[in-house]
Amino acid sequence: MVKALIHRYDNKPDMLAVEKNRCSDVFNHSLDNDFELVIVVPTRAANTDLAVIAEALSGQYQPAEPRSWPGKPAAYVWRVDVGLVKETTLTIIKEAFDEANLNWAGAWTIRNVSLPDWIRDLLDDNLSDETESLSVVEEGLTAYRTGKSVVEAEVPEEVSAMEGLLREQTSYTRTRDRRLRNQALNRSKGVCEACEVDFSKLLNGQGVRALQVHHRNQLALIDLPVITKLSDLAVVCANCHALIHMNRDKAIPVEELKQLLGNGQVTKNAVK
Repeated sequence: MVKALIHRYDNKPDMLAVEKNRCSDVFNHSLDNDFELVIVVPTRAANTDLAVIAEALSGQYQPAEPRSWPGKPAAYVWRVDVGLVKETTLTIIKEAFDEANLNWAGAWTIRNVSLPDWIRDLLDDNLSDETESLSVVEEGLTAYRTGKSVVEAEVPEEVSAMEGLLREQTSYTRTRDRRLRNQALNRSKGVCEACEVDFSKLLNGQGVRALQVHHRNQLALIDLPVITKLSDLAVVCANCHALIHMNRDKAIPVEELKQLLGNGQVTKNAVK
């Protein structure tokens, strides 16, 4: 089971703003900060089946400067910082409630729940999209290594395709410990271990949300549970993380990528 903090918004604009604001604000708070996901669902007044699921990056806290959300002229009081955000449906969230034998009915505003592990999979990107993006990363890294330019492919003037279809998917994921993750992020002090960019100095400190925790020993390749220590984790930015995993079966060591990037010289030169 995965622990989640779930709350309601009475308007769709605020639900859509969670990804842009990288946080979820509410009027009230729960007493339990032990959760790894934040789920935002609509009230009847919102008149939508949209639901939002996000990776929790903090516990609940009162921000120094509450912001005004698009659907609410008044500012919310409590906040949870979030990372990856995905849209889903209220129907799917209710299915998770049913499977966990939780009662949906009631005039609740915010609550802590334990939901089936598959609810975490809603945060995963579409596999084909990830494969395509990794091929682009591989091409760019090859060009960097050889010093050759990347030839851009011809793009048709107009492309259209049907998207947004619902499909049933069953998958298994390896569990991660949120406490270890938070310790690793605190230890990093906002700096990517590969490109050495200090993201804490970007966007008034909000740049740290681009940082991700990387397991030096890939959990996806193991058959049995293992004990993970803080030294087994590295904190890298999203771009460096994509480079590290461009080969699904063999991740590039952080130290090797750091050397390829010239100990930050590529990024520093690009900034100048």
